[in-house]
Amino acid sequence: MLVLRCVFIFAIATVAFGWQTAQTLSLSGSVMEAGSDTPLASVQVSLFRPDNSLIGITTTDAAGRFGFPGLSSGHYEALPVLNGYVRAVSEVELHNPQAREPIELSPFSPIGKVKITMEHQGVITGRAVDEGGGVPPGAFTSVILFQDSYDDFGRPRLLFRPQQIPIRLNDKGEFRLFGLQHGTYYLAVVFNDSMTYYPGTVSAATATPITIRPSDEVSLGTIPLRNELRVRLNLRFQERLPQHWEFHTEAGTNYLSAETPTSMNLTAPQSSVVGSILSTTAGDTLFYARITELPTVSDLSQLIVVNRAPTINGRFNKDATILDTALSGAVCQLSSSTISVVKTNGCITGHVTSGDYNLVINGLHDGVYLESISLLDQPRSENSFCTLRVNSNVVFNINLSSDGGTIEGSITDSSSIPVPYASVVLLPANPNIPAQCRAKETIADTDGHFEIRGVAPGAYQAFAWPTLNGKAYLNDDFMSSYRDKAQSIAIKPSETSKTNITLLTPPSINSSTRQ
Repeated sequence: MLVLRCVFIFAIATVAFGWQTAQTLSLSGSVMEAGSDTPLASVQVSLFRPDNSLIGITTTDAAGRFGFPGLSSGHYEALPVLNGYVRAVSEVELHNPQAREPIELSPFSPIGKVKITMEHQGVITGRAVDEGGGVPPGAFTSVILFQDSYDDFGRPRLLFRPQQIPIRLNDKGEFRLFGLQHGTYYLAVVFNDSMTYYPGTVSAATATPITIRPSDEVSLGTIPLRNELRVRLNLRFQERLPQHWEFHTEAGTNYLSAETPTSMNLTAPQSSVVGSILSTTAGDTLFYARITELPTVSDLSQLIVVNRAPTINGRFNKDATILDTALSGAVCQLSSSTISVVKTNGCITGHVTSGDYNLVINGLHDGVYLESISLLDQPRSENSFCTLRVNSNVVFNINLSSDGGTIEGSITDSSSIPVPYASVVLLPANPNIPAQCRAKETIADTDGHFEIRGVAPGAYQAFAWPTLNGKAYLNDDFMSSYRDKAQSIAIKPSETSKTNITLLTPPSINSSTRQ
């Protein structure tokens, strides 16, 4: 099988402006056929920031050249597009193939090269039928792909493949998914508010993986669609009636349809998690009800009492060395398994359902970090690192410190060769400190160099993988085989520590633990 491979070679040029300490970088390169000097014209290259914002789009010229000037140091992602081809993936990416190539522009590596290979696209075809063997209406039926990953709490999940557009069925119930990379996927057909995973199950845990190789066209045959359990929820609102509501579970958001203002039909697998939450909004007020048990038969109704959710108010508590400008770009995220509140002004304020939450702050300036959070009038000994339990209205302080340390170093393989774009993770060595409260991650640059700033002083373990699926490092099962391979390092206040880390190989995800 002939696979055309295209290589992007980027040159990073640094321009210094005299007395200025900041540097302006330019990203330039050429697209050519691997193993030859033949340039490829009309290849579209898009450059993105990590937040998915588009920086620009360019097209290679007749000589295969392109460029992006006026960039600053930091992490970027490049998306090459050529009809019939996709970005190639390495063996370690097969469970989570990415369409974009990571790029790290760093003043430590003013000149670097990045190679991106492209391979023939893979294709998945199939047909879906309803329980009677008929063709479901294509306008109301969609086919989507998932990938193995981990959520923000380190739990195995099938996550929606990024940047994909759901595919509709044709009038024969057929579908065709193209533009797929070499990798492992899971497919689901959504019809009538129910989701059926290939080969015909409503449970993600029993879904069958689909392996795609370059130029493969895999036919799945006929997928019988399954109806999920439907139960009626009768709602009793303690206050005014909300205008909108959604049903959330620990495994994600379930589909539902509102038939009357005070009742709805819930569509959910019989394996739905006990302790699901119904959240509803009316203006800025959140209402919620906790479902202690889901019925297991479709003709059973359940009465749900809906109450007003608690109010939370978080505020920064900083010492005199932290200027207000250091917080200007701070973004606070308070998350539980069912709800996430993201704020920039005042950090956190609003209504949330009762439960346990983690607080994460991104965008703090160098050296500043989240030391702890505390309730008003609470003894310092009872402060938490980043967790907050909400059972009623809460006012809490977000305690910041400015003596964070820095760690820098290089990532190498077993032969001591630098590894570009490796995922680097720093975890607290103290088991009494929740990993999610002190975890830090970054991507190495083109020369395998990395730097992490604003690290709370203390003992840490450093790890590096070629790629990571979500926050796998928060999963105990995933980390069990790596703890004894960690690079130990001590972070001292306001000091820089240096270390070299040997690359690790991530295992596949155990589907039996996936929800």
